[in-house]
Amino acid sequence: MTNQNLVATIVTPSVDPDGDTVTYTYAWFKNGAPAGVSVNTVPAANTRALEVWLCRVTPSDGKINGPAGTASATIGYIGDVNRDFKVDRQDLLLLSFSWNRQAPDPLLHPLADLNLDGSCDAADLTLLWDETTHGPTP
Repeated sequence: MTNQNLVATIVTPSVDPDGDTVTYTYAWFKNGAPAGVSVNTVPAANTRALEVWLCRVTPSDGKINGPAGTASATIGYIGDVNRDFKVDRQDLLLLSFSWNRQAPDPLLHPLADLNLDGSCDAADLTLLWDETTHGPTP
């Protein structure tokens, strides 16, 4: 399980040439197979490390579908601070560097805040310790 939902966000809305209202359908695929999710969000609890997720979004005016857009993401491990798809000593070093800093590094701090509570603290260390001691959650 990971700690963030997968969310498909429409960045540039489709425009219908006739001025009709455009709606969107969502189709999610996990590791190439249909995942049975037809909304814009996949709950974090439904994802696992190293899965590859793809979302296909199709616009429609109710009569004709427009061209679909796609986006994909590979799920990392909780505790993978440096995003190298493994939880190891390097992640612990990066987390310790961010620990309770008065002026956290704006690039590293969000990566080291493993539980997404706004600070790098003991709770993040606990998550990292669980991953390095017991191995990542499959």
